[in-house]
Amino acid sequence: MALLNVTDATFEAAVLQSDLPVVVDFYADWCQPCRAIAPILEALAQKYDGAMHVAKIDVERNPAIAQAFRVQSIPMLAFIRDGQVVDVQVGAMDARALEERIAEFVGPVSVGGVETWDADRVKLALEIDEVVPVDLRSAGDFNRTRLPRAVHIPADELAARVGELNDPSKRYVFYLRTDAGVLDHAQVAADAGVHAVVLDGGLLGWELAAAPIERG
Repeated sequence: MALLNVTDATFEAAVLQSDLPVVVDFYADWCQPCRAIAPILEALAQKYDGAMHVAKIDVERNPAIAQAFRVQSIPMLAFIRDGQVVDVQVGAMDARALEERIAEFVGPVSVGGVETWDADRVKLALEIDEVVPVDLRSAGDFNRTRLPRAVHIPADELAARVGELNDPSKRYVFYLRTDAGVLDHAQVAADAGVHAVVLDGGLLGWELAAAPIERG
């Protein structure tokens, strides 16, 4: 897991001695802008798991590190590579700007195998415009109900139309009514170079999680 909670005592080992780049989120529980960016940082930590860490440190409970970094306003993000601060961001950013800042800091991330994400993780990724849902069901089912901003490619047409999923900055989340059989379809897309993800539980699991639905 790429999201770390660190303290004055663990900061050096977890952050300064990290083999991976680290984005340090200086925050406090009472800080509303800190709360606003927290789910965005969590989603980005998951996206770049294995390529970077996001470390959260409460400035009120850990005054030594806050003082060492001269934290005067929060949220503050410190971008650290090889134990050195390479950039600092003071104040909240919108989701797109924050993702662009982190993507530039981390650099290219290799495309691995097909992942399975639960509804909460997909919801966060939708909020920061990281993913495009791909509905593999029939046209009638898609027209009745679907994930927000989903595109429709019936399962039996995916191999022929996989070239339409051509935005390298997005992950494509594949789903049917349940997740039965979806992995095979997602693997077809992954073999074609698509950042492929399977929605755990499919549309049924999405609905059971009370996640947002588009209808009609």
